[in-house]
Amino acid sequence: MRFRWPTVVAASCLSLSAAPAGAQWAQCAADLEELRAVARAVHESADRVASIETAIRTGEEAYNRCMEDRQNFSADPATNPFPGSIRRSNCSQEAMSVRSAEQRYPVEMNRAREAFANLAFAVQTVEQSCQYPLAAMAPAPGGAARSPACDRFLRTRRGVPVESLRRLCVAEMSPEECRACLGEPPRE
Repeated sequence: MRFRWPTVVAASCLSLSAAPAGAQWAQCAADLEELRAVARAVHESADRVASIETAIRTGEEAYNRCMEDRQNFSADPATNPFPGSIRRSNCSQEAMSVRSAEQRYPVEMNRAREAFANLAFAVQTVEQSCQYPLAAMAPAPGGAARSPACDRFLRTRRGVPVESLRRLCVAEMSPEECRACLGEPPRE
């Protein structure tokens, strides 16, 4: 296979012409790097919340098993494989484990909310510096499909700066439809 440099150069020029004109590429690259770091922090926070939820669930299961064992072996001491141990256990270790995880949960949830707010801000920053509407190109929230008018609008305007999309959209759709199409929250 031979490379034809004039073809490669022409293709490169064509691909660059489709890029948003107002993008600040150095800032865009820096903001994308920041977005990557913030996304990593959100991922780690979500992992910590999931770990605490698992600890609560398994701790509750262990506590329930302990209480069942106490009840079963207290009712029939002859079946107790460890005489005296079940009677002395009040399942406090299991209960403490659950309480500890439950106390950590709201703290970690607050950290996760803060991390998601940072992520939303980082996405907006990238949209501005790269002049690309990330939120508008994301799937519709809740798994709902976007309207055909919105899909058509976005498909024909790839690479158009966010501010321009906002202005162009109202010529084709209502303001409410535009906000939904561009991934903006409804006005209250």
